[in-house]
Amino acid sequence: MAAISIPTGLFAALDPALLIATTVLVGSLLVGAIVIAIVRRWQRRPVSLSPSDSEQLAQYRSLYEKGQISEEEYRRLRAVLGAEIRRASGLPTTKTPTNHQAVQPPPENPAAHKEEPPPSTGITPP
Repeated sequence: MAAISIPTGLFAALDPALLIATTVLVGSLLVGAIVIAIVRRWQRRPVSLSPSDSEQLAQYRSLYEKGQISEEEYRRLRAVLGAEIRRASGLPTTKTPTNHQAVQPPPENPAAHKEEPPPSTGITPP
């Protein structure tokens, strides 16, 4: 009978059966770790069922441009959503006038504008 030789020493770990089993085990552990990482990332993503404030503002802008909402409605919505966007981004919120007339400058009074030379010239107006 032939004697079965059992590898000993430094090259004992290179046994083909042991090498294949170790490779399969390490491969399945890596695949499992990748699957767990993907599932955790999927669970942590923010679930948003409604559009963001900036998306809503863009949608209202397109409705205004199509004429489906009035200018006053658009300005009111823009003021509300603009404040929400500024608050969410950490910018200071400023009070925006909701009335369109408050944004316009006062009408000019032609009688109030007299052309006067600068005081340093010493010339009097005619």
